[in-house]
Amino acid sequence: MTEYIPLRENVTLEHNAWRNYNLAGRRFGEPGHGTKVPFTSHIQESKATGYVLYAQNVHSCFRAMIYFVLGLVLIKTITCFIGLLIFATYHDCDPLQAKMILRTDQLLAYYVLDIGAAVPGLPGLFVAGVFSAALSTMSTGLNSLGATLFEDFVRPCLKLKLSEKGAKTVIKIIIIIIGSICVVMVFVVDKMGGIWELTVSVSGITSGAMMGLFTFGMFYPRANSKGAIIGSISCLLIMGWIVSGNQMAIATGTFKYKSLSTSVEGCRINDTVSEPPMSEVPEAEAFALFRVTFMYYTLMGLIIVFAVGTPVSLLTEAPKLEDLNPAVFSPIVRKYLLKEKTNLEMKERRPADVLKISSPE
Repeated sequence: MTEYIPLRENVTLEHNAWRNYNLAGRRFGEPGHGTKVPFTSHIQESKATGYVLYAQNVHSCFRAMIYFVLGLVLIKTITCFIGLLIFATYHDCDPLQAKMILRTDQLLAYYVLDIGAAVPGLPGLFVAGVFSAALSTMSTGLNSLGATLFEDFVRPCLKLKLSEKGAKTVIKIIIIIIGSICVVMVFVVDKMGGIWELTVSVSGITSGAMMGLFTFGMFYPRANSKGAIIGSISCLLIMGWIVSGNQMAIATGTFKYKSLSTSVEGCRINDTVSEPPMSEVPEAEAFALFRVTFMYYTLMGLIIVFAVGTPVSLLTEAPKLEDLNPAVFSPIVRKYLLKEKTNLEMKERRPADVLKISSPE
């Protein structure tokens, strides 16, 4: 019997139709394996921010962002079709349930090996492409992180002025340390669940705070540095607590994302393979916030920044209206800000105009 991802919104479900790019390309055992990427994670992505910062003018910035979105849509569309192909191939034979693979992260690789076994060199070409893309992305990330840590934390603490060669040496040392930590973390991550869920969950701690920080300043003219800092720190602490609790609940078995039913009726293997019973874990065993799907973590962080930063900004000193630059605000807020600044300038000019008119010639 075909089971569909629910249309009804439920924050405790890992995925539904509104949070997926595709319905058919789902993971066997859990819904939504394919392109399950929250758009909010791309809004504050460092690459997108870099395109904006290095643009020469607004037109170049707009063009760069258009190219970024088009490339993103293309990649997600291709991934959707990959999910559809995998589902069409294994709709009646779940490789995970049939013990052909050990975890769902191996499904795509298994599919390539399965259909490409008859083509010499195709599986190896696929593996080489995956490793090439992964190493390229990791290299860029390590270089960016090393340079950022050096400029923001190491250089200000150094009393001596380093030459360009010395700075490069220090950055290389930082990159080696970070790379070593990443290698060690591989053995830790291997003991956890799906790599994608873990990645989105951990990134949700910082992505919500970063997105909230930018959005808070763009849409709230009354915002000040104290509200932004306290709101961001509160977001990091609360989301860190939620993510840790969620992972702990999953590890201890007190919470588990509901899975779709699967079948092994079409598998050409020993007939003793049976479908495991669907175990329902009482939701009351885990705290309510720990049961919220990781797809909402960025949105939750954004709300926390506004919920904490707004009252803090109201209770502390407000920025002066004449010091605010309308160009850095959202167009919706910009109109209001320009109107307020115009009214303020008119009020300041009125006493001088009255004095000039009343003075004898």
